Amino acid sequence: MNKEALQAPLELLLVGGAVEAGIFEALRQRAMDAAELAGILKADRRAVWTVAEALVSLGYLGRQEGGRYCLSAGAEEMFYRPESEDYTGFAFMHGYELIKSWLKLPEVIRSGRPAKKERSPRAAVISWRPWTGEPGRERRPWPNSAWPVCPPGRGSWTWGAGR
Repeated sequence: MNKEALQAPLELLLVGGAVEAGIFEALRQRAMDAAELAGILKADRRAVWTVAEALVSLGYLGRQEGGRYCLSAGAEEMFYRPESEDYTGFAFMHGYELIKSWLKLPEVIRSGRPAKKERSPRAAVISWRPWTGEPGRERRPWPNSAWPVCPPGRGSWTWGAGR
């Protein structure tokens, strides 16, 4: 058993939720404070501030004068610069969607029926960006590995081989 592994999904859930809410796309346009960002996202200011501060502490956002948030250089490279060695785009959103399915496991166990899939349109589009780049520039986040391709309650588990 690995106690540290139990903490691993927390960053994925935080960053995935921020992507789904539109925080990174909004801050890619320009820096803004929590109140302005909340207004654009039609979200609660305190909740936006809390998530933004967590993203600052993890290095995804920076803080400018006047309490304005901006994308960090690392986040810009990882999410939006296909020419960067650090680029992954938003491929991790696939894992985010899988975790959301796993969170319904108690319902599947109780009912014996597949969980209802509720995938946001934003997550569906964003998670496949690395595969839509120019030919030869696509990057798979799972080099030489395997990944699960069937969420709980959706049938048998199968594994896809990486390239």
